[in-house]
Amino acid sequence: MFKIALVVGGTNTTCALFKGNIIVRKIQRPTGVNKGKKFMIENTMDMINEAKQNKKINGICIGVPGPLDRKTGVIINPPNIPWGNVPLKKIIRKRFSTKVFLENDANCVALGLLKTEKLRNFVLITLGTGVGGAIVINRKLYTGNGNAGEFGHVTIEKNGVRCHCGNRGCLEEYVSSRAFYRLAKKYFGKRLSPLELEKMARNGNRKAKRIYEEVGRCLGTGLANITNMLNPEAIFFSGKISRSGPLLFKPAREEMKKRVLLKPPKLAVAKEDAELYGAASLVNL
Repeated sequence: MFKIALVVGGTNTTCALFKGNIIVRKIQRPTGVNKGKKFMIENTMDMINEAKQNKKINGICIGVPGPLDRKTGVIINPPNIPWGNVPLKKIIRKRFSTKVFLENDANCVALGLLKTEKLRNFVLITLGTGVGGAIVINRKLYTGNGNAGEFGHVTIEKNGVRCHCGNRGCLEEYVSSRAFYRLAKKYFGKRLSPLELEKMARNGNRKAKRIYEEVGRCLGTGLANITNMLNPEAIFFSGKISRSGPLLFKPAREEMKKRVLLKPPKLAVAKEDAELYGAASLVNL
């Protein structure tokens, strides 16, 4: 049985063809958020076609940044991609004549983790262009009234930086890629990506290290809030920023420990492609 899993990110989109539970083909392209809604939809269609290569598929699952309406298959108004009120499920089903599932991208990662982790209660945080989250309670995904887990929009600074969502002081503005760009402008006078800053920090650049220290401590504040609310066994991370390791997580762990009332959870990075495996698992339902 062949199936497609595609996960849309603020920077890149990844699509995989599965045979059973094995990835047989994987492709990645820039998402193209600056090119508009129509381009992004067509880009999604092209990636599915490229991945399937005339194979008969039994279903497609799309992971997208929230919020979304699973029943109608409509992406409501994600802060970091121009897909407000897009009926993506209907569009894809019409094009490919197969069953289609729509799920939050962070929830896809959490579903992938459930395949490899034995923990009963954990949280997943995505760190990239934006910040998303997922909650697992008693080994079941918790979605609340449909869109629980938007940790990126927890306020950590009352009158802080204005977020794409319209509020001020959201965690997302202090730990996403935008935080690195803003701090690079402050300390270096130019725009530098998280990856560029990571390389500089690993080579001993003090200003780059300081940026990771600042971002890490802001992350730790958010982790303390999440821990005090949910008391998870572990907090997992996905996204390219999470690959920076101790540069980010050492100050984050230190700050979290200062602020939690409960025993701090373990911090770990999700395995590569967890979001694709999680998305693919939905096609089996």
